[in-house]
Amino acid sequence: MALTRRQQLRRVGLACCHCLRNLAYYRSWHEAGQPRRNEQFWVSANGAFLDITVLEWCKIFGDSKGKHRWAAVVTDVDAFMPAMTEQLGIARGDFDTCRAAMVKYRDKFVAHLDDLQEMNVPVLAIAKDSTMFLYRYLREVEDDVNAFHDAPADIAEFYERFAIEAQGVYGHD
Repeated sequence: MALTRRQQLRRVGLACCHCLRNLAYYRSWHEAGQPRRNEQFWVSANGAFLDITVLEWCKIFGDSKGKHRWAAVVTDVDAFMPAMTEQLGIARGDFDTCRAAMVKYRDKFVAHLDDLQEMNVPVLAIAKDSTMFLYRYLREVEDDVNAFHDAPADIAEFYERFAIEAQGVYGHD
């Protein structure tokens, strides 16, 4: 079943939100200093936040043929990536390195458990910034069908709200 433009925009926007919410939860664990308790529940929950962050990011940036990739909803595909890397203050190679690390983590440790002896958690700064950029771009440039009428207006505020929520949980016994 083919998705309408509105459905495509909305799903990519939701993937951005899911990615950023899970990233906020994951990062807040480490920013809390002394996490709640070093119990397996909390360790597992934090690991799941990382895994979902990576899975959602890879839906939108990791797969060149994925149904929910950024290029499926951006009208001017050729202009998007240069605009994003310029706004983020990075070289295209930096983004490509981030993408490769995210896809490797997804493929080798989340989707499959390969024979690698060491797990390398990807650096998530570019992942966060690229997701925020895409979300803003979709709302400001691409939303010609009112796909985001009930979605967060400010994605940085959305991220911060969940970071604060998680810090409150992690910081209390």
